[in-house]
Amino acid sequence: MLGVDSTRNTMPIEKRTGVLDPGGSMMEDGMYWAWNSGYIFLKMEGTSSKGNPVNGKFYYHIGLFGGYSTRTVNNTRIVKLGFGELKADVTTSKAPEVHLFADVQKVFKGPGTSLSIGQYNSVMSQQPEVAAQIADNYAQMFSVDHIH
Repeated sequence: MLGVDSTRNTMPIEKRTGVLDPGGSMMEDGMYWAWNSGYIFLKMEGTSSKGNPVNGKFYYHIGLFGGYSTRTVNNTRIVKLGFGELKADVTTSKAPEVHLFADVQKVFKGPGTSLSIGQYNSVMSQQPEVAAQIADNYAQMFSVDHIH
């Protein structure tokens, strides 16, 4: 699953530990929206000549799990990857390592939607339709590279 499911998003704060601890995630580089009480599933920020005309920046913060008290778009995605001809041999003395490849360009170009920074230099929860398109796209960005 890409994202944080509704059960974990809504459980009591004291039960959200480790990387899901909102107290440790609310800093500038964190993955929790304090103002929106939810997690960011994809955070992509940078500078581009096609970014904001004032400072050249772009911000993509994609989250939302379907809503707690008010219904929202659900941007969690299930990703299933096959090994193809590759084999992962598991024994009592051997645990294979599966190496994944993430094609970041697929955030912008998916099966049904192409987006650009020039078109959208900032996408957060206020643009639920665009955020959902980006979630559909980034769900396609992973592939198995190799196993050893």
